[in-house]
Amino acid sequence: MSKVALCLVGAGVMGSRHVGGMAVLERHGIAGFELAAICDMRADNAARVADQVEKTLGRRPMVYLSV
Repeated sequence: MSKVALCLVGAGVMGSRHVGGMAVLERHGIAGFELAAICDMRADNAARVADQVEKTLGRRPMVYLSV
């Protein structure tokens, strides 16, 4: 089964919490997705969550600052 590519829009507190939930799904082997991109207007938020994704999910998503 191929994975669905996801983009996380908004990398504030809730964006970070969503990544935590994605990590739980992946640890249980039920993640049918790949977090491919993060979009946030604030570069510091986007970079922080991209770092979190790389650490917890093992791959760094693309970072976008505008749509």
